[in-house]
Amino acid sequence: MARAERSFSFSPRRWANQTLESFLAWLPEPVAQHLVNSQNEFFRAIRAVIDKQIEWNDRHLKNAKEMRARRRRQRGAEAEE
Repeated sequence: MARAERSFSFSPRRWANQTLESFLAWLPEPVAQHLVNSQNEFFRAIRAVIDKQIEWNDRHLKNAKEMRARRRRQRGAEAEE
């Protein structure tokens, strides 16, 4: 693709990034910094929730394996009686 053709291609991500940067540049710097910090904190909170859910998923799987092993032991003990 020729360079002139590439300059006219539309990229939604590039457009969104440029729009956000333009908006932040328009605001007073402390306000822009506060908005970015707030957004980062929000995403960190979401990540913490996801990380905790992953831990719970692992715990549920571990508990299910232990329950399966107990059931097998009980069946073995019942078969011996």
